[in-house]
Amino acid sequence: LIFALSALERAPAARCVARCARLLRPGGLLFVRDYAAGDLAQKRLEAKPNRRTAEEDGFVRGEGTLARYFSRADFDALFDADFEALAVGFVERDITNRKQKVTMERRWIQGKYVRRGAPPLFSVGGRANVVEAAPAVR
Repeated sequence: LIFALSALERAPAARCVARCARLLRPGGLLFVRDYAAGDLAQKRLEAKPNRRTAEEDGFVRGEGTLARYFSRADFDALFDADFEALAVGFVERDITNRKQKVTMERRWIQGKYVRRGAPPLFSVGGRANVVEAAPAVR
């Protein structure tokens, strides 16, 4: 899921994660990246008071789409029911627009999760737990 959950309100985002859990087999991996709290875009939207939604972390962009910015606690609340976090962290980049001579501080949160219900395919400690599967029947 890349930059998809931020466009959904809390309840639909939770349903999306639950559906991903239903579609993944136990031990399957889910990779997620989305906008993090403290991103430059969030700071710009906070300066416009008429853009806030009923949710404290939501904003409506100029074209009418929803924009949410996640903290680590938000990600934990979304994924903890069905997934185990293998790695969750923030990615921070300074992106420079050379033409306008502006540097933008961008911030994302990303995570690697394993579906609960079976031994994970990969261990957290770095040593792979190889799970042999039967060959595909054609």
